[in-house]
Amino acid sequence: MQNNIVAIGVDTELVDRFRKMNQGDKSVFLKKIFSEEEIISSKTRFDSDQFLCARFSAKEAACKALSQLNIDCLPDNQLSIQNDEKGRPNIFFNFRDDNINKKLENIQSLVSISHNELITVAFVVLIQNTDKNGT
Repeated sequence: MQNNIVAIGVDTELVDRFRKMNQGDKSVFLKKIFSEEEIISSKTRFDSDQFLCARFSAKEAACKALSQLNIDCLPDNQLSIQNDEKGRPNIFFNFRDDNINKKLENIQSLVSISHNELITVAFVVLIQNTDKNGT
């Protein structure tokens, strides 16, 4: 089996965008953009705005990478960023379009997220797993 990098994406966001949202707008935004698991996880964090901003940045970076595969994407709840047992972030794709899900069956994502109180940055690398015949 061979792994080939097929796309990369990067995004930065200002944490203040999340801090300055009024609560009504924020509630609607959270439900549209984040999965239930992401929202629940944010409530356990010391700085939920920073946590959500970092996740949003990762979703934006993922969409930029997916666009290189001709997949139109919005950074919404069809993408979920969840940490594995070692704390590493992973992207879970759950598109409403089964054709897109099928296209992503052999795609692995690598995610790196960093943040401080002011800014977040995320990098996403998409890797295609292929056998020796290229399929």
